[in-house]
Amino acid sequence: MQRFVWIVVFGLGCPMSNPGQDPRMDAGSIPGIDAGQGSGVDAGVVSTVTTITELRSGSVSVDTQVQIEAAVVTGIVAGRGLWIQQGSGPDSGLFVFGSQATETEGLAVGKSIDLSATFTIYNELKQLQYPTITAMSDGQLPEPFAVSAQDLATSPSFEGVLVRTDDVSIVNANPDDPSGQPCARGADDCTDYGQIEVSDGLYIDDELFPDFRRGRYFLRQVGTEFASVTGIAHLSFAKRKLLPRSADDLVVVGGAPDFSTTIQAIQSGEVAEDSLVEIREAVVTAMTHSSEERYRGMWIQQGRGAHSGIYVFFGSSPLPAVQPGSTVNVSGTYSEFRGQSQLVYAQVEVTGEGTLPEPSTVMAAELAGPSDGDNHASAERWEGVLVRVENVAVTQPNADSDNGELCVDGDDDCRDYGTFMVDGGLRVTDRLWPSMSDGSAFQRSVGTSFSAIVGIAEEAFGHHSIAPRQPADVTTP
Repeated sequence: MQRFVWIVVFGLGCPMSNPGQDPRMDAGSIPGIDAGQGSGVDAGVVSTVTTITELRSGSVSVDTQVQIEAAVVTGIVAGRGLWIQQGSGPDSGLFVFGSQATETEGLAVGKSIDLSATFTIYNELKQLQYPTITAMSDGQLPEPFAVSAQDLATSPSFEGVLVRTDDVSIVNANPDDPSGQPCARGADDCTDYGQIEVSDGLYIDDELFPDFRRGRYFLRQVGTEFASVTGIAHLSFAKRKLLPRSADDLVVVGGAPDFSTTIQAIQSGEVAEDSLVEIREAVVTAMTHSSEERYRGMWIQQGRGAHSGIYVFFGSSPLPAVQPGSTVNVSGTYSEFRGQSQLVYAQVEVTGEGTLPEPSTVMAAELAGPSDGDNHASAERWEGVLVRVENVAVTQPNADSDNGELCVDGDDDCRDYGTFMVDGGLRVTDRLWPSMSDGSAFQRSVGTSFSAIVGIAEEAFGHHSIAPRQPADVTTP
């Protein structure tokens, strides 16, 4: 068994709340104080050894320093708190509020821990705060205790307990908005805290399973039936809720929905925007440069030709462990951003290594033009596809300056975003190969000719363009 000694640090912290929820106090939190930080309690106070059942029975006074032994961790929200349980059944579980405790080395669901803490009640939720984990070893998760939805929605005895409720269906797909419907991405006039209401007034919440709200594992609509839902019962914002921990906690009648489609179907307009999609056995053709920190992403392709590629956006999140040629399954939400088709909220499964598709040879003029120009329909067909243009020359060294020329020192009004223009009005960008624009690989001047330029066809910032990935993508005579 591992032993831990924690130094108590005084300070302020954050209340526990649903991601994206308004800044009211969650019933599982104490205003202004992180339970994993300083409490002002004398370190010399002797803790009373007790059990979770005794704490829940009312036999222990509020603000008592207590010691809990051999409690199994059933759920963790990093930086916020955890749930522990002794045995099974009513009054066997409890919420522990404290960010530092969740960061304990080796802490995981299924571990058995000893801890000292202060017993408190806030907004009717019995909980421990200011926790110090004093010992940890391997434990065994209790079997979920079977409870009716009605009892979970009304009884405090199951707070903090790992439970299972059977045969429930959605009666309100979004109880936080008058529409009762999940909010579309980017909808400013819609409220959605990732909850659904099921039979007998029970709320199911995404606190432990953020992907729950997206409806990826069930249809988030009235009438969807669950053979069972497993999770931790909790009280939050005056509502008794069930918190699933993963997709494995949801048993959907008829099975999980099938969102499989193809890139070609998305790019051809057969899939509605904001739809959940799953793309199988696509090949990674490019990734954003390693220096990119805010707009990370990768491009995937199925086959070759028009409509065969699409962008997968990760933002500031790290990219999966892929390289050009990796084969992947990608699930996410289809979205349009400034004209660019993309998959967001993506989950990626790397299935192996494949062969990069041969670039599709396209006339430069067919790829070029502004997003609102006459050539848009032609160029958009190739968006996200690995393509090649041949026998072109630079017509503007700097496609973003007023005169098409490179900026000179001291001209603060001149713009240069690393993009030049070639025959046919096609813009060539350095987005995937930042050093392309510095002139070291070729002379960035009018007349510089290329036997071929290979890259990803893009639509960004109001223009269609091609983005070479590396020096080998550019061939000069």
